Amino acid sequence: MRFLVQSTKFHVLAIGLLLVAACAPVSRPDGVTAADLPPGANRFATETKIEIIETFSDATDKADPAEIENYKAIALTALTGKLAAEKLEIVAATAEAPLKMRLELQIRRWEPITGGGTFVKAIVANSAGKELFSTQAGEGLHLLGNGLDTKIALRNSMERLAGGVIDGLKPLRTPAS
Repeated sequence: MRFLVQSTKFHVLAIGLLLVAACAPVSRPDGVTAADLPPGANRFATETKIEIIETFSDATDKADPAEIENYKAIALTALTGKLAAEKLEIVAATAEAPLKMRLELQIRRWEPITGGGTFVKAIVANSAGKELFSTQAGEGLHLLGNGLDTKIALRNSMERLAGGVIDGLKPLRTPAS
C-alpha cells in the first residue's frame, strides 16, 4: 500500500511537470502596449546565438562548425514551421523587418553526472529596438521522450518557444492589424 501511495505521488508530480514544460512563459516589460507593435508586423529579422556546454564548461569554440550550423538549422526549421501556420515569417538578421528577434540557444550535451538538455530564449523587439516581450522553453534529455538526443530536445524546445512567441504577439495585435 505504501508503495502505491508513493508511486501515485510520483506520477502526479511527473504529470504536473510535463504540463508546465509544455508551456513557454511570456514576460513583458512594463509600459508595452499595442501601439509599440508596428502595423502589419509579421516578419522577424532573426539573430541566433548558440552555446554548447559539456559538463560544466562552454565547449562552443571546440565544437565542429558543421555541428553548430546543424543545431541552428534544426532550431530555425522548427520555429519557422510553427510560426508559418500563423502567417509569421523569419528572415535574416540583416533584412528589413518590423520586428527583431534574438534567439539564445543553449545545448547541454549528455553527461551521466550532469545530465543534458536544451534551453532556448527569444527576445522580441520592434524595429526601433524597444523590447516587446521575451519567452523561453527547455527540455531535459531523457530516454523515453527524446532518446537522450539533443537534436530532438532542441526541436521540441523550439516548437514550444514558437508557441510562446505567438502568445506574446496576441495581446499586442489590434483588430486593425
